[in-house]
Amino acid sequence: MKKRKSTGQPAYVAPNLLNREFTAEAPFEKLVTDITYLPFGQ
Repeated sequence: MKKRKSTGQPAYVAPNLLNREFTAEAPFEKLVTDITYLPFGQ
């Protein structure tokens, strides 16, 4: 049987440091990623 994490509110919400300002002055100044995990099916 697969263990599943309970859904609900996240344990920690990071502050919005970029505030949708994605333009950078230099390469690699602003790096982002998306760790969205959407389990579905068996």
